[in-house]
Amino acid sequence: MRLSGHTLLFLATAITMQSSKFGFGNKANASHLKKQLIMLPFDDKNVPDWQFMDSYIRSLPDSNLI
Repeated sequence: MRLSGHTLLFLATAITMQSSKFGFGNKANASHLKKQLIMLPFDDKNVPDWQFMDSYIRSLPDSNLI
């Protein structure tokens, strides 16, 4: 499956929002990142709703500049 740039932007934002969990004493490394849960929207089949993520980013103001 190939994800669109808009979907990848949604994912990057979801990951970045978790950066507050990491500070000086708790650096973000591969071991810590593997344990992190990324909160994503799911559809009724219990798979990530890639179409919703793409549509959401496209619906934002100035999304044509992305």
